[in-house]
Amino acid sequence: MDGLAGINNRVYILPDHDRRRGDCPGANTNAVADRAGVGTGSLYQYFPNKESLLASLIEREVHPFISAMKQIPADLPFRAALRRVIEASIVQQVRRPELARRIDFAEK
Repeated sequence: MDGLAGINNRVYILPDHDRRRGDCPGANTNAVADRAGVGTGSLYQYFPNKESLLASLIEREVHPFISAMKQIPADLPFRAALRRVIEASIVQQVRRPELARRIDFAEK
């Protein structure tokens, strides 16, 4: 087992949620473990519940956006700053659109 970083790097896309039950994406930890190529027990060693797994994935995926926001100078004119925010938002959404959509859904 290569630890938390290894599991995070292998959980690329959360499994489809079960629309009949209304589960949020990634709610089935067995499917996430299968996709990551680890046992469910190993997954629970690093993520005690599905919420912690989802929180870790959201943190990893949102990090580039937050970094881009921090690079915007405070004295930048409003329109230029807004342009940078919009550009960073677009990059965030198109980099991995399906995962971005699922994360947006799960955060609601």
